[in-house]
Amino acid sequence: MINLKSRNILIYGIGITNQAVMDYLDKIGINYDLYIDSMKKEVELEKYNLIIKTPGIKPASKIIEKAKSLNIQIITDLELYYLLNESSPIIGVTGSNGKTTVVTLIDKILNSTYHFVKGGNIGIPLFSLIDKPKDGSIIECSSFELDGTKSFKPHVWVILNIEKHHLDYHQSFENYFNTKTKCLDQMKSDDIVIYNYDDLNLREFIKRYNIRKFSFSLGNKAADIYIHENKIFYHNQEYLNLICCKTKNKTINLDFMPTIIVGELYQISKSVINDVLINFQTLEHRCEIVKETKDIVIINDSKATSPTATLQAFEYIKTQFKEFEPLWIAGGKLTMDDYKVINNVDIKNVKTYLFGENKQNLSKILNKDIFDIQLFPSLEEIIKAIYKENLRKKIILFSPSSPSFDQYRSFEERGKAFKELINLYDKT
Repeated sequence: MINLKSRNILIYGIGITNQAVMDYLDKIGINYDLYIDSMKKEVELEKYNLIIKTPGIKPASKIIEKAKSLNIQIITDLELYYLLNESSPIIGVTGSNGKTTVVTLIDKILNSTYHFVKGGNIGIPLFSLIDKPKDGSIIECSSFELDGTKSFKPHVWVILNIEKHHLDYHQSFENYFNTKTKCLDQMKSDDIVIYNYDDLNLREFIKRYNIRKFSFSLGNKAADIYIHENKIFYHNQEYLNLICCKTKNKTINLDFMPTIIVGELYQISKSVINDVLINFQTLEHRCEIVKETKDIVIINDSKATSPTATLQAFEYIKTQFKEFEPLWIAGGKLTMDDYKVINNVDIKNVKTYLFGENKQNLSKILNKDIFDIQLFPSLEEIIKAIYKENLRKKIILFSPSSPSFDQYRSFEERGKAFKELINLYDKT
C-alpha cells in the first residue's frame, strides 16, 4: 500500500490515463502538480518524490532521465493501481498482438459467474475503475505501462507473444522483452503464468520461475493446450471443435487457448466457455470484414500496428479467401520494427499501396518479386486509385503494419477513416 499523503507528486503528461489519476487524486484530496512538455518551462524535479507519467512518454525523455538521476520514484497508472489494490486479484494480459481480444474474451467468460472489471490499454483508464466494487480486475498491459512498474504483481499473468515491436521506445529487444516479463520476479508460488509455448525464448525464460505454469501452442502437443486438426485439446482431451466457431481466423483461434485456461482456473463450466468462443466475432479494426460479396472482400485491419500482425492477416486471407487477388494497403509511423518478416508471406503478386511516414522505407524493404508497389500521399488517394480498377475477385486488405500516429491519433481513428472512405467510393 502506498501512502499518497506523504508524497510530493508530479503528474507528467496528460491523456486518458493520467486524467483519470488526477480525477481520483482530486476526489480523495491529494495535492499534485501537472507538467506537460508543451509548457516548455523548467520543472523543479527536486521538489518531488513521486512522478506519475503517462505511458507514452519515453524512458529517454530528458525529464525522466534527470528524475532517475535524482532517485525519484517514477511510475505509471498501472503501478499505482496495483499499489492501491494489492489485496484484489489482477489478471494481467500482455503481448505484442492479441491483448484486447483475450481481455474481451476473459471478461465475457468470468463475468458469467463473477464481477470482474476490465481496463488498461484496452481503452478504459484504470482509475475509472478504482472505486468500483469488484471480485478482481482484468488488465490489458502495454509495454509502455509496464515500463513504469516495479511492484506490480498479477495473480494470473498471460503472455501471448513477444515480437520485435516498439523498439523506438525501448531501444532494444532485450529491454522490450524484460519489460514484458519483469513482473514474474514479484510473483509467488501460488501465482500463475500462462505463456506461448511456441515462443522459444519465452519458454526457456519461464523455466527459472517457481510459479504455476500453463502453456498454449498452435500445434505442439507438449503444451497444456494446443490445436490439432482444427480442434483445441486441453490436457490432451478434445475441448472445442473450431469448425463450430463463427471466427475462422487462426490468430483469433490461438487467443482462445489462454482464455480457456483462465476460465478453467476460475471453474467456469466448459459449456459457458465454449458458448462464448463459438459465438465470438472479430473485434472492430481487427481483420474486420467490412464487405463480402462473391466478387469483392474488404477487410479493415487497422489494429495491425506491427509487421507480424500483418503477416497473420495475410495468413488469414490466404486460408479463407484464396480465390481472391489481394490488394494490400499499408504504411504509417516510421519505427524500428523488422519489416523484412513480411517478405515471408506465402502469397504472390500482391498489389501494394503504401502511404504514410514510412512508405519510402517500406518500399525499399519489401520484396519486389512479391509486392507490386505504388506510393501515395494519403489513404484517400489510395482508395480513389483502387476504385478505378477492375475489382472483380479482389480482396482489399487494409493492414498498415505500422502505428497510426503520423496521420491519425489512434488505430481506431485510422480504421474509421478507412471505412468512411470505402462507404464514400464503393459503388459495387
